[in-house]
Amino acid sequence: MKNIILLCLTVACAASAQSEACESRTVQTAQGPVRGYKNDDKDIFFFYGIPYATAPTGTRKFTATAEAVK
Repeated sequence: MKNIILLCLTVACAASAQSEACESRTVQTAQGPVRGYKNDDKDIFFFYGIPYATAPTGTRKFTATAEAVK
């Protein structure tokens, strides 16, 4: 899922603003690096796919969430 989001962001950056490069910023978190992309209209960075927790699925469906997998 994270790869699909990054692919979509990359395609959107490539398609935007007639050959201008999309500015990005990578920040280091406890779970690993996260890349954000600048929104030119609002002059801020958007970060997608931040790993907060692992979803409780299967036999863990009704239990508390676990830490995100690196």
